[in-house]
Amino acid sequence: STYLPGTENWPADKTYPKLLPSTKDWEAKFDADYHAAPDYDDITCYANAAMLLLAIQQVGADDREKVADVLRHMDVMTPMGRGHFEPSEDTKQQAFADLLIFQRQHGKNVILYPPAAATGKLVPVE
Repeated sequence: STYLPGTENWPADKTYPKLLPSTKDWEAKFDADYHAAPDYDDITCYANAAMLLLAIQQVGADDREKVADVLRHMDVMTPMGRGHFEPSEDTKQQAFADLLIFQRQHGKNVILYPPAAATGKLVPVE
């Protein structure tokens, strides 16, 4: 997965901390605004829209090719993790390639990988 509600805490982006806050701050604001926990689609749409708006702002216009070029070179920290575009096996422009590996432990999701997001260690299943 690339997002597990309530378990991650990616830091805020250093350049755009108000637009791209930490995961915990973003989830708390979402809950306060909508009285519900965000899901995968909520955070994905927010992170992608924020990156698109930053690219449009940098270009100063809605020129499709220029905006696409800015996005291809963008590297920001979003509430969903590192936002950067690179090709993958299945897509030409994969925005979030840093997947999370997690394990259910005592009824909760525990992130095992990547180390920057880890909230615990692998527990052998008995």
